[in-house]
Amino acid sequence: MKLFSQDILDELTAKAAASPRQRANHNIHASGADPVQRFLIAARKETYFRPHRHATKSELALVLRGYFDVLTFDERGSVTGRYRVGSDTRNIGFETPSGTCTHC
Repeated sequence: MKLFSQDILDELTAKAAASPRQRANHNIHASGADPVQRFLIAARKETYFRPHRHATKSELALVLRGYFDVLTFDERGSVTGRYRVGSDTRNIGFETPSGTCTHC
């Protein structure tokens, strides 16, 4: 069994603050070949996640602290949705099917 404490979130938050990209992650999955990618991410407000698409995998995120907006795009790059997700919003997480282009 794997347990994830508040301490790991505190450590990741400190690492994110010291990182040029303003974020840090802790992988739970063994390798990139695993069918499900599982990890914890701490991201500061100044960070930027490029729009991306997972061609063969879905994406699930649960927000434990803070909040952010998730944007979805169509094939031409036009925004099709904007969703606020986080601990102080009505939505605590999101899941997108494979092939969905998102930006957080």
